Amino acid sequence: MGGIKTEGNKWNVTGHRKRMIPVGEKGLALFARLYDEPGTPPRQARLPALHSQQLQSVLEKFAAVPKRLGDLQGEFLSIEMWHETNAQKDRTIRRDTGFPGDATELVLSGPHFYVGRPFNKTPRSVCTVNSHYDCLDLATMPDEYLSRTNYRPDVSLSEYRARTPRVPWNKEQPATELYRFAARGMLPPTNERTLITAIIHPGIGHVHGVQSTCFVNNQVLLRSLWTRSVQGGHIELICAW
Repeated sequence: MGGIKTEGNKWNVTGHRKRMIPVGEKGLALFARLYDEPGTPPRQARLPALHSQQLQSVLEKFAAVPKRLGDLQGEFLSIEMWHETNAQKDRTIRRDTGFPGDATELVLSGPHFYVGRPFNKTPRSVCTVNSHYDCLDLATMPDEYLSRTNYRPDVSLSEYRARTPRVPWNKEQPATELYRFAARGMLPPTNERTLITAIIHPGIGHVHGVQSTCFVNNQVLLRSLWTRSVQGGHIELICAW
């Protein structure tokens, strides 16, 4: 059946019976439960962009998740941290490719990590386009290794800390003092893995191409299984444990 596009990056218009998706009252109720406000009637549900029956079965599994982030109000914080353009304008960070002195000088971008690889790529000494990254060899990497960073703080450490978002359960504590679940902001549907994540160490920052979430209880972070359901501009984090 193939995916949305062919290997030649053309739209896949090949016919297949699994591309015929019957949508009745049950299917509409599923869409309303995932994409709309609680209590939305099935016939008023927003319609997701599906191209196979298998994807509809995936949505059914999402809908069966018993607990969501919405049930943990005040016990987690999700942030984009530093906007790549705006944070340079207000002198929070500056473009300065090089090895950081410690974790507080490391500002992650998407290529830094991949599925199962919190150390995935490092920018080259001259990094001007997204292909200017080298893969890291985990087998030979020193224990204390930190990847090059394209950005680093442009203010004093105390000011950098003061500008960092605070967690809702402790207004004095920056989010960067906690372990966080980080995910690339872009979800490439043609990759072998769409959601690309890692758990990042305290002290590390990131630009808005990465979003991170921390919890009042690290056990929730470690036990959580994550996904995102995306329809248009709507993004919802779903967790189960």
